[in-house]
Amino acid sequence: MIGLNKKYTIVSLVVITIITGALTAKAFQLYNTCNYNAESGNYVVNNKTYAHGTMDSAFQCALYGVLPQVIIDRLGIFGSDAIKERAEEIIETNKDNQKKE
Repeated sequence: MIGLNKKYTIVSLVVITIITGALTAKAFQLYNTCNYNAESGNYVVNNKTYAHGTMDSAFQCALYGVLPQVIIDRLGIFGSDAIKERAEEIIETNKDNQKKE
């Protein structure tokens, strides 16, 4: 009976290790999906560099709390009240998701 419990414990540890590894790999992949260069603020995708991304691309980074500060600093500085409001929502989303780490 003791041998059986030991077998279940080992199997459980192996399963937990595999799941943890998969989640870590997925988190790393998601972190790398933020295509902004943290220093320049340029948006880089498919080896092409653009001066700016879109509000949607900023939001995607904010979902994981990885929106670079250079983007936060310029997000929504121009445009209508609706654009400025959307920028604030993205910045808050980024802050909220940084706390979850």
